[in-house]
Amino acid sequence: MVRKGSSIGIRRAQLILTLLLATAVIASLLVSMHPAPVEARCYGRYAAKCRNYVARCRAQCGKTGSAIKACSARDLKSRLASCRTTAQQQLADCVGDRSCKLETKKSFVACTKAERAGQKRDIKAITKGGAGVPACNHCCTKTNGEGGCLGYFDNSRFYGSYRYHGLHCVQTPPGSERGAFLGVTDTVRAHLASLIPSLTSNWSE
Repeated sequence: MVRKGSSIGIRRAQLILTLLLATAVIASLLVSMHPAPVEARCYGRYAAKCRNYVARCRAQCGKTGSAIKACSARDLKSRLASCRTTAQQQLADCVGDRSCKLETKKSFVACTKAERAGQKRDIKAITKGGAGVPACNHCCTKTNGEGGCLGYFDNSRFYGSYRYHGLHCVQTPPGSERGAFLGVTDTVRAHLASLIPSLTSNWSE
């Protein structure tokens, strides 16, 4: 006949064993949900050289992304200045017309918002959507640094920009990548022309 105390001890042992098994299963699931980052497959005699290629490739990805961001920021600064200059010129043409001044100020705000939105698209083109720095880095890892990975930046307006003794910006001609990205002055004036035809009728083309 099995004693009551020994029966309780067996049950406790079974409970502990069940908890241990459950913990092991949960831990394995968590590990599978967060796989280790893929490493370059550099083996054998030239493994060290291979790793250097990967590191150099990834460094180029970072430098290219940095140059494009800097060029985009420089372009935004220039365009915002153009928004401001154009608005100031048009305010001078309003000659005391309150409604004209109000619409000019609204156009200035719209202009700056459009330019900032354009710059956000520039940054998104090199950070998300299977392009830019993340995709370039993945390419370096996958190809052991020999895959021509800078092509993942070709969605950017500033594809081809680089740093060498300073920043060198290469910009895609208007209409090639962002056809709706009009000149700042044209954007503001087009908006005003629809609101105040008499003001814009004497502007030169």
